[in-house]
Amino acid sequence: MTLFVYFQSLSFDFVNWDDDYYVINNLEVTNPTMENLVSFFTQGNTANYHPITMLSLAFNYVLGGENAFGYHLFNLIFHVFNTALLYIWVRRIWPTRKYLPLFIAGVFALHPMHVESVAWISSRKDVLFFCFYFLGLLSYQEFHKSSARKYLIGALLFFIFSALSKPTAVIFPIHLLLMDYLQSREFSIKLILEKVPFFMVSVLIGLATVLVQTDAGAVNVDAYSVIERLQLASYALNMYVAKFIAPIHLSSFYPYPSRPFETLVSIAPIIFAAGLGGVLWKWRQNRNVVFGVLFFLSSLALLVQLVTVGSTIISERYTYLAYIGLSLAIYFILEDVLFKKLKTEKTLSIAFMFVLIGFSLVSFNRVKVWKNGETLWTDAIEKFPEVAGSWGGRGVYYRMEKKYSKALKDLNQAVTLNPNEAMFYSNRGNIFFDLGQDDNALFDYNNCIRLDSTDENAFANRGAIFGRRGQYDEAVQDLSRAIDLDPNFVNAYMNRGIIYSVLNQREQAKKDYQKCVELEPDNHGIWNAVAVEYQYLGSFDSSVMVLNTAIQLEPNEGIYYFNRGISYRLLGDQASANADFDYATTLGVQVDPGYYQPIN
Repeated sequence: MTLFVYFQSLSFDFVNWDDDYYVINNLEVTNPTMENLVSFFTQGNTANYHPITMLSLAFNYVLGGENAFGYHLFNLIFHVFNTALLYIWVRRIWPTRKYLPLFIAGVFALHPMHVESVAWISSRKDVLFFCFYFLGLLSYQEFHKSSARKYLIGALLFFIFSALSKPTAVIFPIHLLLMDYLQSREFSIKLILEKVPFFMVSVLIGLATVLVQTDAGAVNVDAYSVIERLQLASYALNMYVAKFIAPIHLSSFYPYPSRPFETLVSIAPIIFAAGLGGVLWKWRQNRNVVFGVLFFLSSLALLVQLVTVGSTIISERYTYLAYIGLSLAIYFILEDVLFKKLKTEKTLSIAFMFVLIGFSLVSFNRVKVWKNGETLWTDAIEKFPEVAGSWGGRGVYYRMEKKYSKALKDLNQAVTLNPNEAMFYSNRGNIFFDLGQDDNALFDYNNCIRLDSTDENAFANRGAIFGRRGQYDEAVQDLSRAIDLDPNFVNAYMNRGIIYSVLNQREQAKKDYQKCVELEPDNHGIWNAVAVEYQYLGSFDSSVMVLNTAIQLEPNEGIYYFNRGISYRLLGDQASANADFDYATTLGVQVDPGYYQPIN
């Protein structure tokens, strides 16, 4: 049934929500040199610290480049494997419960709130961290049974891999303590000491993540007061419970409630405290229920908005781990309440099977939302039309598809809804740039830079317009600023190199093109540009060597053979030059007959 729900995702494309930052425009992923692979561990990437996740994406790129099929297949394989791991874990914890593992694994595999984690390529970190996480929990369970230290060490290693896949895994030692409670392990100093290495890893990964996210501007501790944050966190937890029971009105984006808060938000802490207190008091003697509730809450403890991170009040992908605890708690509560009436676990499980069928049907339709950027953002707009970012996202998608009238309409709406968001002006300016409406583009880029002086794209694109207008000094200034903001900005180096070429500043142009080659070694066009600069500088041997690389990368580009022929001719090797001119002609390049004559 899981394959029935998710098989359609294998034909889906990337979406323009983080997939571009994680894969398509991520030089560390698309240029997986040893230096770049090591950088995943030594610094943050995509405003987070998850090196193993980034390694897996780089591996996907090596295998299939920008073909989205392999990325979706990887996510689906891991989701199916994770479902099996969860089934095994539940079966080992509750060995006498025949149907419980099927229900818990079924909810995990088919719940509509988990679609985002599987169908979204950028959510690779969810399926990856979960895999290592439950391998660690299984290893710890073996340690509990046998007391063999190798299993404790195995649990620690799997935990490290999990935390390096997604920092959410730092709550792993808390879940180990909950497993101790569930299985009635006697509390002792030994029990605490064996967890010390796990807590040490949690602290280190946690600090690294906070530093990366703070540096990226993802953390905002001043957005709300303490009381408001408590209200928002309680409201988020209430929503997670409600979405588990009734997964309707699902969205990739859930905006923060606007001030003043509506009643449900204001009294959310009361609702949450009453519900939690009532459940824990009623079933305080039932370790299964208490374990499930605390597993659920601890899984979300770092993800609810006590500290404001990002721009959504809840995220569906955050339930990928947390709903295991909630499904366990609900199962055992219903069993306790209904067992006397239903008499057997099998009867209860049959009822649950109908629930799973319902989940699978909702999920099947929900997966379709992730087909491409248009379907994703259209769904978000239908659910929350007041969110400017969704209009902006769909506008960017339409621009990518060259549907400029639709793109302008959506970006205009985004600007209307939030006139203080710099990104919307930059993206709308890009549309005007494509349409050759330079005055409108400059207006938008200027507005973007006024609102955000660190937007490297706005500087680079404004510089390109200045270059197109012949304002070379202004162009170099803007492009240099873009490079200062992003030292790996290939297009900025490329455009500045072009301007240096126009200004006959060949050495500077060559340096910029060489930097482009360093950043994108598979870009044959850049190799050709470097070769041309070598020709102007009189380094014809170097030009030939560089063009050899360009031809190796793209053997069917006639202009590369023509340019190499020019270099051979200037070196006095007319025979090699003529051979290249002949081949360039077969590829559609018109070669002046005079080039076949040696230089006197």
